[in-house]
Amino acid sequence: MSKSKIIYTKTDEAPALATQSFLPIVQAFTKTAGIEVELRDISLAGRILAHFPEELSEDQRVSDALAELGELAKTPEANIIKLPNISASVPQLKNAIAELQRKGFQRVKIDGVQYDFDSLPNLDKKKKHEIDIIVDRIVLNDDLGNRLADSLETALNLSEGLATVEDHTNKNDVPTSETFSSKFACPVSGFTIDEIEPRLFSFNNPYGACPECDGIGTDLSVDPNLVIPNKQLTINNGA
Repeated sequence: MSKSKIIYTKTDEAPALATQSFLPIVQAFTKTAGIEVELRDISLAGRILAHFPEELSEDQRVSDALAELGELAKTPEANIIKLPNISASVPQLKNAIAELQRKGFQRVKIDGVQYDFDSLPNLDKKKKHEIDIIVDRIVLNDDLGNRLADSLETALNLSEGLATVEDHTNKNDVPTSETFSSKFACPVSGFTIDEIEPRLFSFNNPYGACPECDGIGTDLSVDPNLVIPNKQLTINNGA
């Protein structure tokens, strides 16, 4: 069984102080569990150095950690844990909203309230805002065609695999929401599975077989009641 490993990234942006303060706590807990912690430098300085190895001496060269982590993130066994991103400033948020508007989106939800792009509220730079882009508003009927599928695909592409659907048909007028993911992971708990393959559904393949019966369909075990049907008798007396 391979040893578990955590790759911890070093940054030079706003979250740097939080991540570096959290690192000793992670190391303390993982040490007792036998989990290895490796550091990767994805700071601006580290990324620049990685692109000019020919200008550096052997002991100054660093690997391209960002590219390495990018490839690692594509593997099914990789789990990515992020601390809250606190580096986006109000101007950055406004630029992001303006870019989405140029792409044709018309509405946005900020802190739970819907707005048109022409009537956005002022964003408080001291407050953490929750911003959602409204991709489409649909009334279900027989004439939808591919609109629902196309809108869902747009949302998934925009958010790198996550989309939230709000249902406003409740009688109490309180919408309910459900989050969908195109990845092999639960968007709520983070539980992941391997990429779906035919062998996962094959009863006679170790990857798809039932872990209790190993794909046989029956569980071979000893039934004490059949071995000793009469517990009142001793073995010598025919128990």
